[in-house]
Amino acid sequence: MNLTPSTGSKLGDKMGMGCLALFALPFAGIGIFTAYKAIESFLQGKIKDGLFFVLFAVMFGGVGFALLIGIFRGSKSQKRTNALQLAHPDEPWLWREDWASGRIASSNKTTMLFAWGFAAFWNIVSSSVFFAIPKEITKGNYVMLLALLFPLVGIGLLTWAIRTTIRWKKFGQSWFKLLNNPGAIGGQLTGAIETSVKLHPKAGFKLHLRCIHRDSSGENTTEHILWEDEKTIVKDLLDAPQRSGIPVFFQIPADCSPTDETISNHKTIWRLEVRAKVDGRDYFAQFEVPVFKTASTASISVVDPTLSFQAPTEPYQRPANSRIQIHTLPNGGTEFYFPAGRNIGPAIFLFCFLAIWNASIWFMMTLHAPILFPIVFGIFDLILLLVFAGMLFKSSRITLDTLGLHAQQNWTLFNTNRRFAPDNIKFITIKIGMTSSQITYYDLQLITRQNPNPRFANAAKQKNNPEWGCTFTLASSIRDKKEAEWLAAEMLRLLKLDNSRANGQGIEVG
Repeated sequence: MNLTPSTGSKLGDKMGMGCLALFALPFAGIGIFTAYKAIESFLQGKIKDGLFFVLFAVMFGGVGFALLIGIFRGSKSQKRTNALQLAHPDEPWLWREDWASGRIASSNKTTMLFAWGFAAFWNIVSSSVFFAIPKEITKGNYVMLLALLFPLVGIGLLTWAIRTTIRWKKFGQSWFKLLNNPGAIGGQLTGAIETSVKLHPKAGFKLHLRCIHRDSSGENTTEHILWEDEKTIVKDLLDAPQRSGIPVFFQIPADCSPTDETISNHKTIWRLEVRAKVDGRDYFAQFEVPVFKTASTASISVVDPTLSFQAPTEPYQRPANSRIQIHTLPNGGTEFYFPAGRNIGPAIFLFCFLAIWNASIWFMMTLHAPILFPIVFGIFDLILLLVFAGMLFKSSRITLDTLGLHAQQNWTLFNTNRRFAPDNIKFITIKIGMTSSQITYYDLQLITRQNPNPRFANAAKQKNNPEWGCTFTLASSIRDKKEAEWLAAEMLRLLKLDNSRANGQGIEVG
């Protein structure tokens, strides 16, 4: 099957670049004009006016010329990609130069440059509030002080840029060398990560491999994790004084989605990450790796060659700082309690985002924007507020006894209750839930044998599947994957159900 993009697709790419260039030219033109006006104002001694024009010159000129440079580089890159596509029409893992070479650079340098570019642009734009606030204060409009939220965000972005720079200066570039190219659906991803400095992490290297769906069709880019696996490597592969080697081996299930970049705003990507706690700034590197379906490696399972480099398997011990509580009841049952406000980090992040989002809505209303914009933003704001309230106030209580399983969800002012008889519980598993700051949280889910809703039960009969049931979320946002797996297995044990699937292979993905 020929996977090379069609001529129409290439023509569409060229037209897209042309339209983007036409969009960028007015910005570049305004940047040049305002730069001229800034110089003229400075020569006339109008320092304040000159600074105002400099602000617009950098803002508009920066956008315009950055887009034009990006278009020029993108055009050259696209020509190289087209040549590789023609040479390897049925091997998309050879369409990128780094993938074809089997040596992939980490994204640390790109992240650093992006952080500085975005921080600079945000701070230049948000600095305009310092021109507007004094005039508004003299008019008694003290609400305008809310606009200071935008420079505060700029400080946070500068902090982020500085942190990425410190990491880059400390660790430099890392490389992932593929042993077998590409990683295979139903097969493995194998290779080694090589660092530019020698690392001695006491807890070893934490490896994560994730399959991610990236959607950039709207105003924002969102990512949803479809599948992931993790492991810890405690031994260095290289006996070298100036660099470390980290062996990589992941078995990839046959039902995972392959890398797919044919639609630019709906991509499936595979991301390999490595972390290590060391003195000072922790080590972190990230690689976008090729994982495809190949006929020669379909559904092949082999023994993990990195087992000798991993920590010895020990009986699982729950984290001492876990806030999830387990109690034995007087009637012999067991209660699992998931208190509200367990994950304060995501809650703080969402609070900051809500502050900025609501400030944006206020500015729309103050500037008399079309009513449609405050309404749409307000609906999304309401959804975020409900999520934020759930983070702070929602708790879950799961009770297991001879009567089965009782699940209670409590939102302070109201609660819901569900009871499941033992013979109607098919399985308890974990599902990938929300992600925050590259941390994955898991939901605990129960799968029934029969659907209690007659309408869906009839649909099940039509499918000729008598054991088709429903999925209910028992508890959400469990940060530790191993703890989530242990909780699922422990509940199955107490219910005297088969817990052979309550491990990493039993994760359900949505």
